Amino acid sequence: MHHYQKKILVTLANDSPLRFTKLKPATIPNNTFSYHLKYLLETGYIENSPNGYRATRKGLKSIEYSESSKAILPLKVLTMSLILDDKKRVLLRRRTSSPVRGWYGIPSGMIHEAESTETAAQREIKEKTGLTLAALTFKGLLDFRYINKSTQDTYVHAIAFIYTTQLKGLPDGFLPDPSIGEFMWSDLQRNDILPEVMVAFDMLKNKKPGINAVEFDEPVMPQ
Repeated sequence: MHHYQKKILVTLANDSPLRFTKLKPATIPNNTFSYHLKYLLETGYIENSPNGYRATRKGLKSIEYSESSKAILPLKVLTMSLILDDKKRVLLRRRTSSPVRGWYGIPSGMIHEAESTETAAQREIKEKTGLTLAALTFKGLLDFRYINKSTQDTYVHAIAFIYTTQLKGLPDGFLPDPSIGEFMWSDLQRNDILPEVMVAFDMLKNKKPGINAVEFDEPVMPQ
């Protein structure tokens, strides 16, 4: 794939929909950019919606691949943290990045080099919520995959180290700073919560950390 085409896909994966004028870098001539944009449209990597260009599932998946990986989907190693309040509701944050933009999830992210899993969980909580939490409890490993119904191929495969903590005595209406993200306390009865959150919550019942391996139908991105 041409590096201009890859740049378009990466841009749309992080911010979409975008109209032509917002998507095109000033340094690329119009005709050159239009050529690569047309190619991505014709090959199904992007689509033109009423509000602008969007990356399709095919396009989002393509940028998960490494040019030297021989098309092996990379395994993601994450931490995921369940933060509970006095009523045992879960703190959720609305996702703003692909491939699950618009869905609600819990603080999560990749483990950095040389980090312990607990340190990674604490860092991700701080980055995603602004909260500094020292005491976390490890609840086990969640091995999950998103499977496309029609093709049966794997879109996401991740192993997550699940941590939890409970915040007690919070003032009424407390939520993290809205400048960081859109948050809510939830009893998990909504239908726009990522499926792995439900499984992670069920793992709180386990007295000893264990391993859960689960396949989910790939979440359909909200339009």
